[in-house]
Amino acid sequence: MPEPISYQLSTLKDIVDKVPADRIRTCMEELGILLGQAAASRDLFMQVAADMGMDPAGVVPKLPDFITWIDDDKGDLSLRVLTRHDGENVDVFTITTHTEPK
Repeated sequence: MPEPISYQLSTLKDIVDKVPADRIRTCMEELGILLGQAAASRDLFMQVAADMGMDPAGVVPKLPDFITWIDDDKGDLSLRVLTRHDGENVDVFTITTHTEPK
């Protein structure tokens, strides 16, 4: 099997310009799963903040400037949620998902 190729994506245009046409569907399916998990994590943080009497807007996670998609047909996805503490990134949790390649 050839070496997997990584794509740094920050816009929909990047997907069209960088990902081979025959791999866009797989890329979008995997990114869709990750973005759904990111949205659910955001909703969880906001609800916990509201329940604690905090401003929910203050806990909204920020998405990275780009996402690296690895075209390897393994279906292994990972969403890392980090926080900043004393100027350092600290892991809060990671969601690992495996999808069956199509």
